[in-house]
Amino acid sequence: MRLPAEFDLHGLEVFVLTVELGGMTACAQQLRITQSAVSQTITRLEQGIGAPLFDRSLRPLGLTLGPRPARTRASCWPMRAPPMTKCAKGRSSRSTS
Repeated sequence: MRLPAEFDLHGLEVFVLTVELGGMTACAQQLRITQSAVSQTITRLEQGIGAPLFDRSLRPLGLTLGPRPARTRASCWPMRAPPMTKCAKGRSSRSTS
């Protein structure tokens, strides 16, 4: 199964932090971005899969049933991203030297 293009590392990080911190405002504060930017990222992810990720009527924000298994897998990806990015940068600098 291929993920929609909207599921980039930033989008996954926003999704995971929003779940872990219980809301978009806390996620925004953690990432030092606006709450609106978090909301727009979540909306873009939801449009990409064609379904809501969060039940916005709950406080703290609650996941809908659909993304629960994906959240477990997605939470590992941001931790792996820095080493992969570093490796990719190392390869590109070697190929140009």
